[in-house]
Amino acid sequence: MAAGDDVSVLGEELANYLARRRRLGFVVRHDEDTLRSFVRFCDNARITTITTTTIVEWVTAAVGVQSSWLAKRFGVVRLFAQHLHISDPVHEVPPARLIVGHYERVVPYLYSDADIDALMTSASQLSGHVRPVAYQTLIGLLAATGMRISEALALDNEHVNLNDGLITVRNTKFNKSRQLPLHPTTTDALNRYVVARTPSHGVDRAVNRAGDEQPLFITDTGRRIHYRQCQATFARCLADAGVSARPGRRPPRLHDIRHTFAVNTLIGWYSNGINVTVSLPYLSTYLGHINPAATYWYFTGSPELAGVIAGRLDTITSTVRP
Repeated sequence: MAAGDDVSVLGEELANYLARRRRLGFVVRHDEDTLRSFVRFCDNARITTITTTTIVEWVTAAVGVQSSWLAKRFGVVRLFAQHLHISDPVHEVPPARLIVGHYERVVPYLYSDADIDALMTSASQLSGHVRPVAYQTLIGLLAATGMRISEALALDNEHVNLNDGLITVRNTKFNKSRQLPLHPTTTDALNRYVVARTPSHGVDRAVNRAGDEQPLFITDTGRRIHYRQCQATFARCLADAGVSARPGRRPPRLHDIRHTFAVNTLIGWYSNGINVTVSLPYLSTYLGHINPAATYWYFTGSPELAGVIAGRLDTITSTVRP
C-alpha cells in the first residue's frame, strides 16, 4: 500500500492475484501477509517494476532466521512475480533456486506423565478463583486430546457436550472442523471445571459483558484466556513444576503437549499390536491434520525423536516379556 489512502498499482495487482488464488481453492492467509510486506517494501522505495534484485534485497533483509524461512519467502514472492510477468513482461521472474534453504526440524520436548501431573499441580496453585482450575483443566485437556492450544482457547461452551462426552472443534487450521470423543475422566474434569466457575463467583455474569460469546476457558473477570496470557502463565507453571529440557535443548513448549499425545498414541498402538499403517489416518483426522503425511512427520522429524520412540518401546517390551 502506498502512503495515504490510495492503493498502489502493485497493491491492486496483489488484490487481483490473491482473489484469483482464492477462487482456485488456495488458502492464502500466510502468503497474503508475506506479499503485503513485499508490496509495502516496494511502495516505500517507489518501485513499480519487479526485478530479481528487488526480490533478493527484500528477502535477505530479514536476519537471524533459518534459511528455509528465507527460501519460503522467496518462493511466495516469485509466484507473484510470475503472475505479474504474464500480464507485463517488464517484471522479472528470478531463477527458481536462486535462494534455497534447509529446514532444521526442532526436536520437541516429550512430556512424561509425571511432568503433566507436576504442571497441573503447579496450575492448581495459581492465584484467583477461576484461574487455577481453568489452567489445570486446560493442561489436562491438551494432554488428553492433543488439541492445538489455539483450538482449546477458542472453544465456547456450546462446543462442549458433556452429556455425550464430545468436543466440537470448528473452523480451525485448514478451515476444518472435527469432533473429539472424550475419555470419561476428561469429561469428569471438564464437569468439575464448569461447576467451579458457576455464578457464585460472578463469572457467568462477567462473560455476558463480552457479547454473545460464551468462552469455555476464562479469566477471573470472565474474559476469554488469550494466547499470550496463556503462554506467560504456562511458562510460570513450567518453572514452578521444575520441568525443563536438557542443557542445550529447546525449552518445553505448550505445543509439545500435542507432540507428546501423538507419540504416546503411536507407542500405545505398537505395544498393543495395532496396525499403525492402517490406523494412522484416524489419528490424522483426530488431530486435525490435512493428511496423514503431516501426522507422520511427528514420528520422523528427526533421528533423535525416532530414538526416543524406540527407547520407550524397548521399555514397554522389556516389561511385558515372560
